[in-house]
Amino acid sequence: MHCGMRLLKDWGIEHGVLMVIDRAAIELGPRAMFDFILSLGVKKVGFNAARPTNDPSFFERPKALRQYPAHFTNETDSTAFLLGLYEECERNKDANIQIRELEALRRRIDGGEAHLCTLAGGCIGKHFVIEPDGDFAHCDLFLGDPAYTFGNIYESDFRAILQSEVIVPLLRIEERSHQRMSGCPYYKVCNGGCPHDRYIAMRYDSKYNEGCCGQRDLISGLIERIRPQKPAPEESTAIGSAFL
Repeated sequence: MHCGMRLLKDWGIEHGVLMVIDRAAIELGPRAMFDFILSLGVKKVGFNAARPTNDPSFFERPKALRQYPAHFTNETDSTAFLLGLYEECERNKDANIQIRELEALRRRIDGGEAHLCTLAGGCIGKHFVIEPDGDFAHCDLFLGDPAYTFGNIYESDFRAILQSEVIVPLLRIEERSHQRMSGCPYYKVCNGGCPHDRYIAMRYDSKYNEGCCGQRDLISGLIERIRPQKPAPEESTAIGSAFL
């Protein structure tokens, strides 16, 4: 990995790193992760949380077997990890490290546009993945669940798939989910978050709350850390207006 990154740097090609964060990474802690990022010599880093596979038969299992696999991360641990990384970045501002998830939320808190699909809302029917066998599904995160597979491009054209009745139930589910989350004070920051995160949390997280996308503690924690940095109250209205 270092060899490839060195080549990119030598040729002046802008690059970053995308990491999968599992239980082992969480247990290392924010400080160790920040030091590792520094050792890579990169400025932009994104994190993908390790999640269980999309098992459509999950609710057919006995309750005793509906356990969250130890290898994977949950929202509570991810929140503490990301807030810790935020503090490391603030303590080491000269390093100019940008964490994708934190920067995206910071923009939303300040009233800016969502640069991540997970914060844009309303993604059902807008983002797709096509597998080598032609299966056409909503987002690669939902691979393995037939409910999110809309058809096959070898058997039907793109327009027909988009107009099929398969998508309608998912749109209704998403609409009801957003209605339940609209009462959250941070809804206008996260726009309901990622449907797949809610899909996984509903199955594995005993603390899952349908009235929140799961990022409430992360957003409120960031606001608490960002607000003191604002120069004057009149210049801080964007934070409040983002979720009034």
